Amino acid sequence: MKKTLILMVAMAFTQLAVSAQTGVLPRTTASAQNVDPVAVKQWVEEITRLPDTEIHHLMVVRHGNVIAEAHPAPFAAQDLHTLYSCSKSVVSLAVGIAIDEGLLTINDRVARFFPDKLPAVVCPELDSLTVRHLLTMSSGIVPDWEITERPDWLRVWLAKPFDEQGRFRYDNMCTFTLSAILQRVTGRKLVDYVREKLFTPLGIKVFDWEESPDGINTGAWGLRLQAESLAKLGILMVNGGNWFGRRIVSEQWIREASTKQINFKFPGDKVSEVNRGYGYQLWRCICPIAFRADGAYGQYIVMVPEKDLVVVVNGIAANQYPELATIWNTLLPGVKDHDFAENTNDENEMRQTCMSTRLATAGAASGAKLNKKLLNKTLKVERNPLGYKTARLITDPADERRLTLRITKANGTVEEIVHLRDEWEIGTSAVAPPYIYDRKQDGRDLIAGISGPFTVAGTFTPVGGGIVLSTYYTSWIVRRTIRISKKGKVTVSTNY
Repeated sequence: MKKTLILMVAMAFTQLAVSAQTGVLPRTTASAQNVDPVAVKQWVEEITRLPDTEIHHLMVVRHGNVIAEAHPAPFAAQDLHTLYSCSKSVVSLAVGIAIDEGLLTINDRVARFFPDKLPAVVCPELDSLTVRHLLTMSSGIVPDWEITERPDWLRVWLAKPFDEQGRFRYDNMCTFTLSAILQRVTGRKLVDYVREKLFTPLGIKVFDWEESPDGINTGAWGLRLQAESLAKLGILMVNGGNWFGRRIVSEQWIREASTKQINFKFPGDKVSEVNRGYGYQLWRCICPIAFRADGAYGQYIVMVPEKDLVVVVNGIAANQYPELATIWNTLLPGVKDHDFAENTNDENEMRQTCMSTRLATAGAASGAKLNKKLLNKTLKVERNPLGYKTARLITDPADERRLTLRITKANGTVEEIVHLRDEWEIGTSAVAPPYIYDRKQDGRDLIAGISGPFTVAGTFTPVGGGIVLSTYYTSWIVRRTIRISKKGKVTVSTNY
């Protein structure tokens, strides 16, 4: 019975294979890897029901086998997902590989890599700044979160004042500088080095990474990968840098990177996920046997080497740390160290729960009539931080359930996306999505290093004589909501 069920699961997952990129890792039942499917089912239900949280991708891997995954509609397995600071952990792997190759050392002085970027007077702290300081977020440079709004980020950053070198203080520019160092020592961009040394051996073919205005990969953020690619990176790290018998990065590097390298404490004495310790661009967890790659709004690769377990989470959460609590409290207790008796019904119910998850559409389907006075006319959009100026809903003569939203920005950019009534319509857009950049929102149409088309999903619902349209950029993170009142007032909001 177990072999039959495993075969059925494997056949089902072959439908996920896209361009030899997804559906490649072996699939099997949870029970076959000594994981209780009931615990997995409960975990999926719990994490997808957290308040102010939208889950985009989930994946659970034991002993290198995918035992559960969920990609709530309109998201799909093949969608890339922006990772925010999860990107930093990939930089750590790249640094480890470069060190293995003898291209640099952890004690190298940063100043020696950038003689052309140094200020006229090099202070003692800058002179003593090392690669290790960058890896552990302890440069001593006062963080400046507006630095990316100026040209030549590195020159500006290296001229900033120091106040306490060796103290942990989170700063994206530490990781950006690591990316710049790798570009100097390898003679190519980080993304190209990673492609050859890391992604290609792992079979990761679909990805992109943002760049600074002067052509340096951002490093600290801006990487987009599929959930299965994140799982592959987790498998690599759980196995000490070994990829199914092939050495990618040294075991010593993985051990050091995932170990607490710096003591730090955020304000207050309460134990939390942000004060368990920091390695080399990796976080220790409240669960003492786990470490993680961690990105804003709930982008995670959670790794538990003792259990040979990898958990991937993508989504957007107002408070992301309850997601981790569900892993420790609900999923992890179901991971057994002994043979687990299989129950076909439990496996099927878990699988059905994973497959049936979906995000809410634009609003509750009410059967209300569509206000045709709002259609086929140009409406002014209320002032918003994304630069939208006008909106127009264009009817489809062949199908009244489909509306095309044409939205125009102040810079003249025009975007058209089809929306389906009370269901998701999958399409593409050549326009880059609304994006969180540092602490600001913007509506840039060009993001250096990343090109479209961007996968989108649109849905609309008549509400109170008006119309609510929801657009998800499924290869990103953003849900954009446009509300048109019955009097034609148009407002725009996003899910962050």
